[in-house]
Amino acid sequence: MLIEFSVRNFLSFRDQATLSLVKAKSAELESSNTFSSRAISTPALVKSSVVYGANAAGKSNFIKALKMMRDLVVNSARERQPGEPLSVRPFLLDDVSRSQPCEFEVSFVSEGVRYQYGFSATAERVLEEWLHAYPLGRPQRWIERVYDEPSQS
Repeated sequence: MLIEFSVRNFLSFRDQATLSLVKAKSAELESSNTFSSRAISTPALVKSSVVYGANAAGKSNFIKALKMMRDLVVNSARERQPGEPLSVRPFLLDDVSRSQPCEFEVSFVSEGVRYQYGFSATAERVLEEWLHAYPLGRPQRWIERVYDEPSQS
């Protein structure tokens, strides 16, 4: 189950945007609108969520970011050929963002354990990737990869 999804420097998002399903501090309607994931050190979550905003505010691009992350994780090893560009597109309206990688991160619970997975990527490659697990309530670093530019001899 999803806890949070964040994206930065992708399409219309220069700065980080996050969808969080963590319940608010308010206790209003708590018993009917929230639940416990039963994962250690995971806050109570809301049962449903809505993304809303003005026209051209980025709602569709946020959904595209979530879909892009999912597609890259699920299909990259079997459908992507070496050297084929990734479908990440950075925020293009300033020179700094244009040259920076896109970043994606998701927190979720699976089989009673909380995980935090993310990566940063350009159209050419994944530059960083990480996976932290919280099986005992404290973070454990399970994967941490950083692209190492091959040296030219």
